[in-house]
Amino acid sequence: ATGLEANPGALLSRGAFGPLSAVEHRSWSEHDAAASVSWVMESPPKQFVTSDVLTPLLGPGRHPRRVSLFYEPFPAETAASKLEDEVNAGAFRAAVRSKTGRSESAQDAADRQRAEQAAREEALGAGLGLTSMVVAVTASDPEELPRAVSDVEQRAGSSKIRLRRAVRSQAPAFAATLPFGIYLADTARRRGR
Repeated sequence: ATGLEANPGALLSRGAFGPLSAVEHRSWSEHDAAASVSWVMESPPKQFVTSDVLTPLLGPGRHPRRVSLFYEPFPAETAASKLEDEVNAGAFRAAVRSKTGRSESAQDAADRQRAEQAAREEALGAGLGLTSMVVAVTASDPEELPRAVSDVEQRAGSSKIRLRRAVRSQAPAFAATLPFGIYLADTARRRGR
């Protein structure tokens, strides 16, 4: 039993809302008596996404995981031009393939169909936006961290989501998985001003 299972009132004690000490390493971090690894989504699933796509990542497991999803809608006037650019890029790739005598790969066909479908949906009023995800796993024993990492990477693979370890950015990625309302893209934009 974890500390919270044995003592649910521990959530109300001092220090229950975050680590009191932390050391960030290149690709993992130590905090209090635990160790964590954080990832950012490199690419979403390439195939059609069903409502249960996140079930492997969100399901129960031996090590606590936090999964934060972010969605930033594009303004309506920007969405149409972005989708038009995608459709035009697909047409350009098709023209290049035609001139070089190469046939369309299954991935190229799927990309073209997705771009055309998204453009049709946007024309009917659907929104378009950037979607991102940050995932963190914590092991109470640092020696368990490799198992926890392997578990998350296997679960992400089952979801067809490509994650990239937040190398040299473990602290901000970890913070983005906590319920503080931290949105990394917004933070980066503010820093760039």
